[in-house]
Amino acid sequence: MSNGEWVEDEWEGTLAEGLARRADLDPSDIELFKNVEGRSDLEVAIDELVEALGGAVEYTEPTAGGAETHLIVSRVHLRLREAAWKLVEQAAGLAVALAVLNPGGLVNALQLVRTVIDAATILSPAERDAVRLIMENQRSGHPTSRHALDPGVDVDSLIAKGVVIDGENGLSVSA
Repeated sequence: MSNGEWVEDEWEGTLAEGLARRADLDPSDIELFKNVEGRSDLEVAIDELVEALGGAVEYTEPTAGGAETHLIVSRVHLRLREAAWKLVEQAAGLAVALAVLNPGGLVNALQLVRTVIDAATILSPAERDAVRLIMENQRSGHPTSRHALDPGVDVDSLIAKGVVIDGENGLSVSA
């Protein structure tokens, strides 16, 4: 398998927990993470890291996330290029470990993920915003045209990176 090929996996739970398990984080730390207040912020940051690297996360069968009802606990389906998989896995594992390290650990974990996003992203902030808009429109069944995106976004570049497809029904995210 080449580094440019797509890799997919899915599991029950949350994005951070599943990736931390795959990064061989101690199961007791993963259990402690389930009780970290504000952990949904880290889930969102890891989701943004996946998006920044051109991947996608899909959630199905959502259920309440305990005290944080807005936290998605469900079946997670992750699709990412092979070259980025280990990076996301390890970043999530380190972030979860930092989050349970001490009371301020969540702040450090968020900073870590934001730093990885900045260092490893293949998409500019404007491109990430465009991909988010396309994904939101896809979920709601609305087509997205090239003209709906910020004029600074190079759609052809997104297509060349394999992130976006320009089809009959407008733009869609390939993952």
